[in-house]
Amino acid sequence: MTYPNKKTEIRIRRLRQLVDSHGGTAQFVRDLAKPGVDKPPTESYINQLLGGHKTSFGEKSATNIAALAGLPENYFDQPDDAEGRDELDLSPVKLRMVPFLSSWVRAGEFTQSPSQYSLAEGEELLPSPFYCGKRTYAVTVRGDSMADPTGYFPGDIVFIDPDAGYAPGDDVVAMDKEGRLSLKRYKEHETGEPYLLQLNGNKIIDIDGEWHVCGRVIFSARKR
Repeated sequence: MTYPNKKTEIRIRRLRQLVDSHGGTAQFVRDLAKPGVDKPPTESYINQLLGGHKTSFGEKSATNIAALAGLPENYFDQPDDAEGRDELDLSPVKLRMVPFLSSWVRAGEFTQSPSQYSLAEGEELLPSPFYCGKRTYAVTVRGDSMADPTGYFPGDIVFIDPDAGYAPGDDVVAMDKEGRLSLKRYKEHETGEPYLLQLNGNKIIDIDGEWHVCGRVIFSARKR
């Protein structure tokens, strides 16, 4: 690909890295579409930027996308691993620290919702491995209802972002009418009606007026 200038090349490469870290363009766009955001970038627009089809990946676009992603405004102008650090003198990206609230969410076992908390309430602070929303928290999986090669086992740590978008196939935290939380996989019937899936045993819980999704798993880790 031929770039109009070196800055555009860096911005496109940084955007591609960011999109890949979110699992692709579609998920990246969903993650940017937070409550209160009137006009988040569309999937088509991001793909045009990645393909170099826009005449310029300008300062305004770069700053707006960085702000929506919760990153420093100069994020797209920072050199990546393919660039020498001597070309641009910019501050590094800082990892967000999130509270570790191990006792508040259990896979398959209902617990009271941590609807309000502060960093000080965490048993400790953990660095998020990549972009996350300001209300993200981490919990330990307890119980085996989500035990599956594609799911989670007791002792796994999951990062949950209450402000992240979600789609069929995503793992989410859902709340019942009594304010209790449970970790499940969000799915949809052929009719389009949503339901929650417990991986161990393939138990289906239909989502009705007594349930709503209140966070998506954005990352998980397992101690070796």
